[in-house]
Amino acid sequence: MTDVRTNVPQFHRRGTIAYTADDVEWQAYAACNGEDPERWFPAESGRAGQIEVLQAVEVCLTCPLIARQGCARLALDQRSQYGVWAGVHLGTNPKARAQARWKLRAIAERTDQATG
Repeated sequence: MTDVRTNVPQFHRRGTIAYTADDVEWQAYAACNGEDPERWFPAESGRAGQIEVLQAVEVCLTCPLIARQGCARLALDQRSQYGVWAGVHLGTNPKARAQARWKLRAIAERTDQATG
């Protein structure tokens, strides 16, 4: 099934269609496609920065699994140090980044349990 507005196949959240990040160009399916890339690299600190991070994460969480996997793999492959990737904020210190990388690996390796 294709979304007539974007001409992009729709993904079923329950896993009735299964893809891997290697099957398609995941960026075409990403919720951030067409957004300002700076949105995922909040410059503010304190409360304003926290709000920016939460807004970025909120967008990421609307992505289909295929896009989140691809994004997580990209962040890991590039050894990103900053920003929000696949709904995970890399944090501001080494301990937070280590925890974020663990979460990114879990997303990148996740398989849809509903597909069997």
